[in-house]
Amino acid sequence: MSGAEAALLGVGILCNAMQIITFAKDSIHVDQASKRGLRGKIAASKKSAVALWRGKELQDAEKNLQRHEQLLHSLLLDRVCSQSQASEITSLEPFQHLQGYLQSIISQLAHGSTNVSDLVTDFSANMSNRVADEHATTRTVIEDQITSAENTIRQSISQSIDQLRQELLDREQDKAFKKKYEQLLSSLRFPDMNSRRNHILNNYPGTFNWIFDQHGLLQSDCGLSSESDLSDMDSQLSEDTQDSDAETTDDPGFDSFADWLESDLNVFWVSGKPASGKSSLMKFLAFNHQTVDHLKTWQSNVHILAHFF
Repeated sequence: MSGAEAALLGVGILCNAMQIITFAKDSIHVDQASKRGLRGKIAASKKSAVALWRGKELQDAEKNLQRHEQLLHSLLLDRVCSQSQASEITSLEPFQHLQGYLQSIISQLAHGSTNVSDLVTDFSANMSNRVADEHATTRTVIEDQITSAENTIRQSISQSIDQLRQELLDREQDKAFKKKYEQLLSSLRFPDMNSRRNHILNNYPGTFNWIFDQHGLLQSDCGLSSESDLSDMDSQLSEDTQDSDAETTDDPGFDSFADWLESDLNVFWVSGKPASGKSSLMKFLAFNHQTVDHLKTWQSNVHILAHFF
């Protein structure tokens, strides 16, 4: 411990002792019990005499306490910053960048202030003002954050409500559209719509396999390749093909149904005599998987629409 620190400690202990003496002086009083009766008055008189006799000593103790208190102030101030050092600090440029309460303390030291309590009071006042300012700033920031959060929440709720309202409106519109769609389909549907197709007899297995033969090499495995077993429509289709234009017969897609399915031609014409089996052929082509297989060479998603009348 340095000499200055030891001196400060000693003065502090002495001041504490003097404060105890002052407290003892303030504690001298005449209690309520001593005021009752003659004996109480005599006791009070004795205490008053003692108090008067000790008054001189207490006054001397108070003076010593004040002297040591001033010494303590001087030692503390010298320990913190001397007057010359404070004057030197105020002349420096960084002094202007110090906080306000520090500038106030240093300025008072530079002007010779020796009362620590005044410095502490100013420091406390500055700190109180600063705390109040910081509190106000913090409160303002918190209020701004709360307001911003409230606005964000309100905006989010408003957007959610608008989105939900739009979804409900879209659903209602979809329901209305589906209802109209079903009504349209129902208006086009009639009881005998599929009666014609249902009355068409299915072909005998293997009868129409020839139409998917792209090279004319298909042989019937059931002994039905003879001319007498083929339908009239088959012969008629052959005759119509022979009677066609030379330019048209040169096109390989004209007489090969399988090639036509894989091409970009729009129409394949099939004609024949009445009751020659045209409807049976159309029913076979509409529901045979080979038709779909050939169409998938240029269109992966195939839907075949057929109507018989």
